[in-house]
Amino acid sequence: MTTLLAIDTSGALCSVALLHAAAEFADTRHLVRQHNRVLLEMIDGLCARAGILPRALERVAYVNGPGSFTGVRLAVAAVQGILVATGARALGVSTSRLLAAHAAATPVRSVVTMVHSRANAWYLAGYERVSPAAAFERVHDDTLVDALPDWCVGYDACIGGLPAWWHGEAIAIEPDPQPGLTLLRLAAADMGSAAWSDVAGVLPVYVDGDHPWVPSTPAPSSPE
Repeated sequence: MTTLLAIDTSGALCSVALLHAAAEFADTRHLVRQHNRVLLEMIDGLCARAGILPRALERVAYVNGPGSFTGVRLAVAAVQGILVATGARALGVSTSRLLAAHAAATPVRSVVTMVHSRANAWYLAGYERVSPAAAFERVHDDTLVDALPDWCVGYDACIGGLPAWWHGEAIAIEPDPQPGLTLLRLAAADMGSAAWSDVAGVLPVYVDGDHPWVPSTPAPSSPE
């Protein structure tokens, strides 16, 4: 049985979970811009509860975005450090896929995932399934919008926050109280995926419209 860690710091919840010897351990805390203060402590706490040292980690799943600019990059940095120290493999999961995985426990056939970006801008994605027992498949990629897209019409449900401009008829699904645990189970079911990578593949994911930081161009030197 693989020892698997899951980390989600993409939103207001700092949520981690651990699978070891077929036992699950989880810790979730509601924080506002405080994830960096407790994340490593939470991971150490789960390892202690499982009776292992952090170097025993073999796989790490993390949310790679979109979401909180700082939160997503905090998870990426933590996972990179873990992989360098342990040689583990990592799996990045989008925020929308994680939201859809939580929605899969309901009987809805389609769901719009919503993740706040800034001001009135939100990341929206669409997921559908062909039968009640099937997993959700993404049919509309994560898109940064500030008004309701036409493709949202007709969806059964939505999950995430609700933008002020939202006027769809979809029912709102209650938020996931333990996203780290949902991520853990999602990753455990995906152990054979080719998407697991070494440290070089652990990166945040940008959506069109995001503005990743780049070094400023040095000012031209004055002629002598």
